[in-house]
Amino acid sequence: RFLRAVARELPESLPAPLVVLGDDPVVGRFAQTYEGEMLSPEHSGTREPSHSVVHEIAFPTLEEHRRRVRANAAERAAEALGTGSATPDASEAIQEARQGRIGELVLTQGSEAEAEDAPEGEGSRYLRNEAVIEAHQTGAKLSIVDDAVDGNELVAIRRY
Repeated sequence: RFLRAVARELPESLPAPLVVLGDDPVVGRFAQTYEGEMLSPEHSGTREPSHSVVHEIAFPTLEEHRRRVRANAAERAAEALGTGSATPDASEAIQEARQGRIGELVLTQGSEAEAEDAPEGEGSRYLRNEAVIEAHQTGAKLSIVDDAVDGNELVAIRRY
């Protein structure tokens, strides 16, 4: 009963999987009642739920999840570039995003920090930022990858 009440009170969608720590039988019962995405390291029960202990237990699981999510985004971007259903051109991405044609924008982690500022607003950093804003405003998914996809720090994947 308690586990169902907890599952019911959680938001319908979370920005990351819910990490559940506890004895394996309890975690298993919770998994039967929770419908969202959930991760749980084996044997994660702890008697000392301090921040550092929870971090030590949960971090490897979340890090592996982050690696998988980023690798999948890179694969989608590379495939879309290969089939012509994506563009690496930020100016083109901005125009298509304004028309609602971008379904996902894939950016390389840290690429904005390496780009130069442009006073007139035409530098690569400005254009990438503008592409993010336009894509976000039209409901596109924003994904981060660790390395440039086929040499491109930005890949805008079209909806159609």
